[in-house]
This record gives sequence, structure tokens and C-alpha cells, in this order.
Amino acid sequence: MTNLLRDAGFGFRLLRKNLGFAAVAILAIALGIGANTAIFSVVYATLLAPLPFPHPNQLVVVWSKVKGHRNGSSTGTYLDWQRENSVFQGLGTYGGADFNLSTGERPEQISGSLLTVGLLDKVYGETPFLGRYFLPDEAVAGKDHVVILTNRLWRDHFGSDPHIIGREIHLNGEAYTVIGVRPPGMGDRTTDRLHAPLVFKPEQINHDFHWLIVLARMKPGVTLSQANANMDAVSSHIADVYPKSNKGWSATVEPLKNDFLDRDVRVALWLLLGAVGFVLLIFVHECGHLIAAKRIGLKVGAPVFIPFMGAIIALKEAPRNAWIEAQAKPWDLAPLKIIAEEAGCVAFDFDGNDTIYGGNYAICVPALADEIKRFLGRR
Repeated sequence: MTNLLRDAGFGFRLLRKNLGFAAVAILAIALGIGANTAIFSVVYATLLAPLPFPHPNQLVVVWSKVKGHRNGSSTGTYLDWQRENSVFQGLGTYGGADFNLSTGERPEQISGSLLTVGLLDKVYGETPFLGRYFLPDEAVAGKDHVVILTNRLWRDHFGSDPHIIGREIHLNGEAYTVIGVRPPGMGDRTTDRLHAPLVFKPEQINHDFHWLIVLARMKPGVTLSQANANMDAVSSHIADVYPKSNKGWSATVEPLKNDFLDRDVRVALWLLLGAVGFVLLIFVHECGHLIAAKRIGLKVGAPVFIPFMGAIIALKEAPRNAWIEAQAKPWDLAPLKIIAEEAGCVAFDFDGNDTIYGGNYAICVPALADEIKRFLGRR
């Protein structure tokens, strides 16, 4: 800790000697750190952050699969999965819908969705902010005129009315009863502003038309491999019962996190984060060059960054003597060997490859430092 404080104090005194240079260096590094922070925030929110639901590792997507490719599920297959699986706490699906909401003189068209019973509470694990969510008998035609509001719609259109539960509103010219309000958060991040029950029509219940995205929550202690094994057995049984429509079809269970994000997007985000991090390293590296140049009295320009290559620092004037020039650029070691031998010294090799870089010889062979300085000054 003592050495750290001493080094920090020394660095502060060096920066204080040249406030202009210190300001530029601090600004450059701050910009690099800011860019890295911004990109990392995007990567974290998109790829790394856990889903905003209880026990997010239990959330999965169940796809139909044929010839190695994922596909949506048919209504008949979805209902069979519900009845026959033994690994899920809940299984649900959804569909989009638009509603004309009448709350004043003129109706307003808003986006919503149709949800199966249990999607919000059993799959998402969400607790209502007010009221309750759908019951099984409300997923039947004629009993489905109930609606759940998002928290945002409840605040904006109904003035956060605490007595909203049980109130009738008109959607598409028909009366619906408000039975619940979702909590603030995830429900307010989508374009959907209310939810009605998804009721399958008789003609939709078949194994041919694949149109559903199925979400599920695994039971505690169930692994992904166990879920896939169970769904393989269920799919095999369905194929035996409905060979005409389901022969060759299976199921695959995948984590919900990032499942809908294209692989190319994920790769691009990681590459962008790496590129911005590399730029920060270049900033720091070139600031080190500037500090080294200032210490030996070299007048240099600001770093010039070359895309995909790095950066360079140009000299504003030629070095005043060979000693400074030796520290500013690589030197071949052979002439130094000759100089050392002329001085009566033993021949030497600094790093084994006959090349010497900025000032290393004064550290590696301190006994020869004075002789080398004197003879380099003579050159």
C-alpha cells in the first residue's frame, strides 16, 4: 500500500507539471471508458442480464422440430403437450390482437394480446398488482369477456383507479369486465396494453397448422436434458396417434433467455464490445508514449489513430542528440557491441535477438550505461 501511494503521488506531481497534457490525457481515457461503459451496458442488458421473472433459469421455449429445423406448434400438439408432459409447472402460448377501447367520446385503437390460462402466473411466475388472472373456465367461448390491464394502461387511461376491478369497459363494441392489473415492469415494456383470454375455435384444433410459440416453466429440479427426454417421449406418442400429421415431428426444449435473438446479432455485439475495449487499450498505450516522450524532452504531436491498425505519434522536431534518438526508436545492437569493445568492455547481448528498444540497456546492464551514453553522444 505504501508503494502504491508513493507511485500515485509521483504520477500526480508529473501531471501537475503539464496541466494541458494532463487534461487531454484524462479526457481521452475518459472517452474510452465512457464508450466501453455504454457498449457494455447494451451487451449486459441484451445478453447477460437475467430475465426479470422469478427463477428465470426455469423458463424455456418448446419448439416443434422437423428435419432438424425448429417450427411453431399446432394447436392440437400444444394441447397434447399440456396433457402428457411431466416436467413443466405450466405451459402457455399467446397471440396478437388489436382492440378498439371506448373510454370517452371516441374509441382508441390499442395493441393487446390473447393469452392462454396460466401464462402470466404459472409460466411467468407473476403476481397480479390488483385482482387476479384468468381462470380455466374463462377460456371458453361465451365466458371469455374478461380482460387484464397492463399497469401503464391502468395509470394512463383509468387514472390509477383503485376500484377498477369489476368495472366494465367496451372493447370492439362489446362489454368486458376488468379482472386484474399487472404489476409495473415487464408488462409495460412491450406494445401490448391489455390481455384477453385465448380461446381456440373448433376449426383451429388440429395437428396440421403450426402457428403457436409455446413457453413453459420447468418444475424445480428438472434439468434441460430431462425436459428434452420427456418431450421426445411425448412427441413419439403423439406421432403414433396421429401418424399422418405428426410422423417425423419431435420437440426441443431451449432456454428462453436469448432464444429469440439472432446468432449474428449476438456475435456482432460481442465483437463491438471487443473493438471498443481495444480502442481503450490503444488510448492508454499512446498516453504512455506521450508521457515517456515528455520525460526525455521530446516534442511530439497528439496520437493519430489509424482504423484497424493502431496509432502513431509523430515527432515535431528531430532529437537533439543520439542518446535521445536511441530511446525514441529501435537500434541495432551490432554498432553498440563495437563501441563497447573499443572502450575495453566485454561484448554483450541484451535480449538475445540483437535488438534494443528505448532505454532498456540502462536497466539491463547498468555497469555499461555510462560508457554507452558517452560513445552514443560521440556518434
